Amino acid sequence: MGSGFILDENNECVSTCPSGFDIKLDTHCVRCMSAPENDYCQGACREQHIRSISDFHLLRYCSRIHTLNIYNIAALESTETNLADVFTAFESLEQIDHEFTIHNVNIFSSLSVFSKLKRIGVTSNATITIEENDFLTELWSPAHPPPVIQGSLNIVRNARLCLKRIEEFINYTIAKEKDLQITQNTYNEYANGYLASCESNLLTLTVNNIRSLTAQVTVAIPKELFFQPG
Repeated sequence: MGSGFILDENNECVSTCPSGFDIKLDTHCVRCMSAPENDYCQGACREQHIRSISDFHLLRYCSRIHTLNIYNIAALESTETNLADVFTAFESLEQIDHEFTIHNVNIFSSLSVFSKLKRIGVTSNATITIEENDFLTELWSPAHPPPVIQGSLNIVRNARLCLKRIEEFINYTIAKEKDLQITQNTYNEYANGYLASCESNLLTLTVNNIRSLTAQVTVAIPKELFFQPG
């Protein structure tokens, strides 16, 4: 009979307990309680450069990572994939030490998929870049408070991310980290949100004298009202 351990996370048999798990009763791998004192459950991972949904599993047991860059993932990749299952790979991640980049990733509408992330950057040399993500409409939702970030922040060319969302994120984080360095384009109202309707306008319609059960009302709004100049 071979030796091994039962991974309580999914009842899988493994030869050794993965990083971020402790041995219990000599036979089981149980997730440890993450804290700075134990180096985040020894779940510290080296840098990862992700270019495919299939690579997300590389982050499954990482609670802390030096560098995380995710590049060039098309929405087309997700058509036959259960994204809710795929995004569980991010559930352990609590800290990114040096560099965090989301570039041209068209499967994220929100960064709340990184729901446990508490900190990005541990020095003033850290960099956070969020750019060219066509379907990103918010950073972190109110239900998932943003991480504290340190270093340089660059948010640019995200077609559906309104400046208001960016400002809310910045206001939250500078209350906790005064030395955050923000690039000029991050605050440029034309550098993000140019395919979004970032200003709410109330449209009131009154329809009288409907004489048919199959009546249809068509409202045509000029596209110029949705696209910002520049």
